[in-house]
Amino acid sequence: MRRVLQVVQENYDLYMMNLPAGKPERLTTGPGLHLFSEWSPDGSTVAYIRLIIGAERLEVRLVDANTRKDALLFVEPLIAVSPPAWALTWTRGETN
Repeated sequence: MRRVLQVVQENYDLYMMNLPAGKPERLTTGPGLHLFSEWSPDGSTVAYIRLIIGAERLEVRLVDANTRKDALLFVEPLIAVSPPAWALTWTRGETN
């Protein structure tokens, strides 16, 4: 099964859709912009950044694709937003 992620500009939450003919399902809710999403190597979890406008911070978070349980990993002050290193290095099959 192939799944895709998309940020919907209406609310800036993350949505997941199974291809080829799946229905979009919301993965995240809450304030801020949910950006730079990336699947974990095993395809069970999505890492993303939540940018809190006005709070001058960004949060690195994980959400379980099956349960939708969302967890905060850490908070950083907002300096500049660019794709995080893990978004460029995660590939399926890697374990570390």
